[in-house]
Amino acid sequence: MSIDAIYKITPDVATNLGVLIFSFVCPGFLLWYLISPELFVALDFLKLLVLAVAVSAPTFIVPYMISFAFFLVMKKKVVDGVELYGGPKSWYLRHGINNAMHMYAIVALCYWFGASGGRLLVFVLIVIVFSVLAEMYSSVMFLRNPRKVSGVTVFSDD
Repeated sequence: MSIDAIYKITPDVATNLGVLIFSFVCPGFLLWYLISPELFVALDFLKLLVLAVAVSAPTFIVPYMISFAFFLVMKKKVVDGVELYGGPKSWYLRHGINNAMHMYAIVALCYWFGASGGRLLVFVLIVIVFSVLAEMYSSVMFLRNPRKVSGVTVFSDD
């Protein structure tokens, strides 16, 4: 990889890669290290990468699908201002940033309370429920007045 290739990286690509790394890969690595340091050392990088993303993805996918479902309902009902709700790119960035905060909180809780598969599962389920409720609340508030609720999405889908 040359220096010219680095200059060709756009801010969108850099942002998306940053969200992917800090939201999925890094917390997943930390969790696998806390749960099983022997497995963390024994696995090759690609297998560990797949496991890291697999443990971090559920807390992202469920709220993302809720956003998509609300968008489809709003589009079908022809809600005025539905374009302000954002699109897949802005949802990815918004939920990715939220997922990073949630996953690092889970890592801290697993560290403080002792990492185990059962506790990790409970923490993940709590985060999923919290994220779904928060997304539903923000979507309902958006439905009440799309023009008033600014900041449902911070990023543009252009």
